[in-house]
Amino acid sequence: MADIGANSRGVINRVAHAVRRRVIGYAIIDSWDIPPLSRAHPTFGRSTSRGFYTRLK
Repeated sequence: MADIGANSRGVINRVAHAVRRRVIGYAIIDSWDIPPLSRAHPTFGRSTSRGFYTRLK
């Protein structure tokens, strides 16, 4: 997987996403950023949108 990054909220969201997928029986094979879907917020900073390729275990 790509670098986790510095935003602690994003780290938690990515880790939680990976754990939820594993719990329901999927493995994350690959992930990637989707820059056109990223936004900047004056309070929360820049968001990152990601795509995931998963496979049923």
